[in-house]
Amino acid sequence: MTQRSSVSPVAPPLSPLTPKPSALKRGQLFALIALIASSALLSVGHLLATPVATTTAVNFINAPDEAAHLEYVRAVAVGHRLPTQGDATYPTYEWHQPPLYYALAAVVYPLGPHAIRMLSILLGSITLLCIFTLARRLAPNEPHAALLAVGLAGLTPMRQAITAAAGNDALVEALFAAFAVVLVAVLLDGFGRRRAVLLGALLGLAVLAKATALVLAPLPILATLVLWRQGEQAATAALSLCLCLATALVFASPWLVRNVNLYHEIIPMKAFTEEFRGTMKATDWIGQPLAVDVVSGDLVQGPPMNRTGYVLLVSNWAFRTYWAAYTPRNLASQGVPRFLPPIAYALPAIMALLAVGGLVRLHFQRKQFFTEPQIVCIGLMFVLLVLVSAAYAGFAWTYFQAQGRYLYPATIALAALAALGIRAALPERWRTAATVGLLTAMALSSLLLLFGAVVPAYSGF
Repeated sequence: MTQRSSVSPVAPPLSPLTPKPSALKRGQLFALIALIASSALLSVGHLLATPVATTTAVNFINAPDEAAHLEYVRAVAVGHRLPTQGDATYPTYEWHQPPLYYALAAVVYPLGPHAIRMLSILLGSITLLCIFTLARRLAPNEPHAALLAVGLAGLTPMRQAITAAAGNDALVEALFAAFAVVLVAVLLDGFGRRRAVLLGALLGLAVLAKATALVLAPLPILATLVLWRQGEQAATAALSLCLCLATALVFASPWLVRNVNLYHEIIPMKAFTEEFRGTMKATDWIGQPLAVDVVSGDLVQGPPMNRTGYVLLVSNWAFRTYWAAYTPRNLASQGVPRFLPPIAYALPAIMALLAVGGLVRLHFQRKQFFTEPQIVCIGLMFVLLVLVSAAYAGFAWTYFQAQGRYLYPATIALAALAALGIRAALPERWRTAATVGLLTAMALSSLLLLFGAVVPAYSGF
């Protein structure tokens, strides 16, 4: 970059105030609407094409654990209670999940499973709006980066499939995204009581959607420390933090207290471990004469698998299932994934390389292109991504769960950071054309998964 690129704010380096986002042009607003609508329409395609699993004996990786999630919804909608471990009336192995998603889904339960799937699509669209809002705050004068961020999330083929299924993934993603938006507002505009309560409420609601949301708890603490170091009075910052965490506890405490009463744990990990003792684990793979083909993702004969080989398998499959995978009818009883042709995964690989290269470039020029508050916000997005990734890695270290959807709670961080990185990696004169080209290629990949794999796999199911 020979001059300040369009990812930079109109403000001097190290300026204490970050500029507000510039007004959107009509074409940019149309592009935003088109991206969100395209994502929703593609998700509707998956909704219509993918059969609704009516028994846990059938499991599609592109609609994971749907029968168990629907049984939980039935318990709330029909039984007016939450299921428990070993529940004979409402048997579901998702009993350990917090209740927020299922309470929302119970409202539309009388309209059938497709209505519950539509709820997930709506939640997925809310996430895209949050991504746009956050990316605009990180790069106020670069609306094309925000549009690219929306497209990177909304046009990810597998996300469309997951967002079209009954399950709490879409709600968790949306709450993580809303939390990230408010967190950035706290850092750029100040904590204050209203933002403290709102941030705490979103944290508490996220915990009520999935226990993984506990990884968000360190972020308000880090934000408070940053504000204190930037000159905020210690007492004021501490009071806002306490208000935030207290609000989160108020929202989440009924669920946590119930866990203690039923399972003698705040999070029923022992009961979960007992329930899932028959689930495939890492130890079931280690020692097997298998390896993963790096290009195709297929399992091939090889020397006995060690822990490194297992990590390579999980990483390879997680990358593919993050982007695009499905389960054909003959493998539905096992939930085994099938992948697209290897060339289909070249696009996400190229985008990942561009994003990393561009972010490295921005790191060494960060004070030229961003204000100090923006740098902190970008740093916290990296922290969010690391926290979600670490939670998934810890889970997959024990249980064989090679599903990229476990990273979807960090979609807002991944999309915003990748958009900044990709555009920074490209010469400025190519950025608009490259952005259009990448989004077009992603749309074609989405059509490939839907009409080239999913529709034929379930035709006549």
